Amino acid sequence: MPPPSIARQYFEDLLARGGDLFGYLNSLPSADVQEARESEWLEIKSGAGARDDKAVRDTWSKTLSAFGNVSGGVLIWGLDCSRDASGIDRVHSVSLVPNPNLLLERLVQVQHQSTEPPLQGVEVKAVPDPSNASRGFVVAYIPEGRVKPIRAESTRQYLIRAGPNSIIVPHAILRSLFVPGFSPVLTFKFSAKALPAPLGLGSPGMECPVFFGEISNGGESTARDVVVMLPKPLPGVDYPQSGWHKGSSSMAPNVFSTGHLLPGETSVVFHVVDPEPRRPKGGAWHFPAGYSRRFEVWLFADNMPAQSGFAEYDENAVVHGESRAIQFQDRSPP
Repeated sequence: MPPPSIARQYFEDLLARGGDLFGYLNSLPSADVQEARESEWLEIKSGAGARDDKAVRDTWSKTLSAFGNVSGGVLIWGLDCSRDASGIDRVHSVSLVPNPNLLLERLVQVQHQSTEPPLQGVEVKAVPDPSNASRGFVVAYIPEGRVKPIRAESTRQYLIRAGPNSIIVPHAILRSLFVPGFSPVLTFKFSAKALPAPLGLGSPGMECPVFFGEISNGGESTARDVVVMLPKPLPGVDYPQSGWHKGSSSMAPNVFSTGHLLPGETSVVFHVVDPEPRRPKGGAWHFPAGYSRRFEVWLFADNMPAQSGFAEYDENAVVHGESRAIQFQDRSPP
């Protein structure tokens, strides 16, 4: 039996808290933990929105589709979430659901009408306030669908999760969900090297770190119409490599695309020159205080599910020229 997904494990951890679950959820706005921010497997909704039945049904339908088409997720009603200064969708306050048991009953009632095909294995739990049962949280576990693609009936669209967002499935990926078979298996990594600073980015003779983004296909079929998105601005200047085309979209300021990637093929997609750390050639590095770099990557191909993940670098990783593989969280089995 495969290990539980991140979403399943988190939901089980929540249930294991028993009577302490309300207190835990109530503390998330002040907690600096992964579970206090939206991600590829966690969606946060305000309790105020639970007063509008149409909005509840729309949210429920789209979230079931988005999580069901990847590797599942957890939806928590009763918290307010917004984007902070660093661009992270983070919980900032509590907004309890009025009558959580009533919301639970409504979600269960409309679940099988919310997607096509209906999603099996959904679990919903009400978490009333111990001091006032007329308010509280509602937590739902949404598993990966056994039969894909799953359509949201509220909008009649197919959705997937990409980072903290639910997006419409691109046509190429939708086609691959309808026609399963041998799939490519794409991996992505970054490597750091010290190279001469390009003209205009440093003094002559100085070096700075250059991060190379590299994609590999370890599967048994060609990956077609490959797209690599970096949803956050790059720390320095990016240079697309031969065979790749650079553009942008409403979802990401940096979008790189190519026609195909053969089985066993590896390709450098871009490299990023980071102008802040410097050193004389072969000398000691000088870093700005608190230096770190986080590269978030979204990966799409015509014939495979979408993936997202990130890699992080600190001073030590740069000094030693380390490689960092993207740990994709929402890969469907090939």
